[in-house]
Amino acid sequence: MPNAPSPALPAAAINRRAVEDGLHSWLAQGTGLGDARTWWQVSDDEGGVARSSFPFATMAWLSTVPEGSDSVAEEDLGVPVAGIPDVRLHATGLRRATISVQVFSDPKAGPELSGLLRLEAALARLMLPTVRSALRAAGVGIVSNSGARKVSAGQHSAELVAYVSSAVSEDVFSIQTVAFEPGGDLVGIPAFEAPGG
Repeated sequence: MPNAPSPALPAAAINRRAVEDGLHSWLAQGTGLGDARTWWQVSDDEGGVARSSFPFATMAWLSTVPEGSDSVAEEDLGVPVAGIPDVRLHATGLRRATISVQVFSDPKAGPELSGLLRLEAALARLMLPTVRSALRAAGVGIVSNSGARKVSAGQHSAELVAYVSSAVSEDVFSIQTVAFEPGGDLVGIPAFEAPGG
C-alpha cells in the first residue's frame, strides 16, 4: 500500500547502532578492557550490571536533543505514476547527545586507581586523530567530556557530549498525482459580480 501524504516529516533518526559500535570500540581499546568487558547498558530492568567479574566498563545514553534546525531536500523520483509516490523528502541534521561512561574496578583488590586510570586513559585517547576519524566515520563527533570522577569505591564516571548525525526520508505524492473533479470544489460558492453590475 503506498504511503499517504504526510502533513509533516517524522522526527529525524540517528543510526544508533553505528554510533554505539564506534563508541564501544573506543572505550574497549582505550581502557584496555576489550570487547567482552565493555557494553552498552540498556536499563536496570534488564539485568542491570553484573558485578561479578571486575574490571569492566559500561555506557548509557542520557539524552539526545536537537541542535539547530534540520535541512530538508526534495528528490524527484521521476514521472508521476498513479498510486506511486514520486517525490522523496530528506531531512538531515544534528543531535546533541550526552552519554555516560562508567568504569568499575574491584574495590577489594587494593588501590582503586585502576578504574580511574583506565577511564582517564580512554578519555585522553579522544584527542588522537585516528580515534576522532573512526568516530566521525561512525557518525559521532565528540565535543567535550566531563573528566573522570569518583562515584563510589571502585566506580568512576565521565559524561561525553557529542554531536550525532540524523537522517530520515519519506516518499510523498506531488500535486500532479492528485485528481480533481472539474468544478467539484466550486459548488456552493456564490458567483462573483462586478461592482455596479
